[in-house]
Amino acid sequence: MLSEQSRMKQGSRLPAHSAGCRRLQSSCSHRYPILLSVLHLCTSFQQIHAVHGVQDPYLALHIARMNIAANTAGVRIAPSPGKGMGVFALRQHTQEFVVGEYAGEFLSQRDIDARYENPLRTPGLWTPEDEWWYENRVKRGVGCTGAYIFKVDDDLYIDGEDCDTANWTRFLNHGEPNLRVKSLAKGLDGKPRVWFVALRDIEAGEELLWDYGESYWKEDDVVV
Repeated sequence: MLSEQSRMKQGSRLPAHSAGCRRLQSSCSHRYPILLSVLHLCTSFQQIHAVHGVQDPYLALHIARMNIAANTAGVRIAPSPGKGMGVFALRQHTQEFVVGEYAGEFLSQRDIDARYENPLRTPGLWTPEDEWWYENRVKRGVGCTGAYIFKVDDDLYIDGEDCDTANWTRFLNHGEPNLRVKSLAKGLDGKPRVWFVALRDIEAGEELLWDYGESYWKEDDVVV
């Protein structure tokens, strides 16, 4: 997403603890499967932080975590020219294949109005719950841009900005679409569902893109 671009910076170096991670992996991973998963996350974090130049440790750690699930789905999170991070196919995804599902915090129209559509702490809208939500995000370094909100129904939204509740689909960029999005206010489990389907055969190496829609963009946005 465009809002991630400001977090990108080139020229970072590998953290000093990386050598220790490699030693631990070579000596212990064959005996401890859970430890192997932790070390996989550690290695992924190093790659995101050092190789891809993501300086924000919070974001780098979550990208590393999400990439593990993304790889299982046949995709990976990686830099997208001019857009920050994006999602790229690791293998072919055939037409109509369900690539992934959007995840995040469920919000109502009232939540949207209070937290995003009006100035912060607007009297009559802002509640103690909103204050807790805002302070909690600030404390963890999570943005409050509203750039990751998907409208499912008239009074139902999914906000994928907080990496603690989101997944790798939050990094799907806008562009000439090879995905289309579908949504249900209530899926088989009774919860909202938003999912992405391949519009055509997508080859390995292609970036996965969908159309955010005209209502997403502001007048001064530069769409790339």
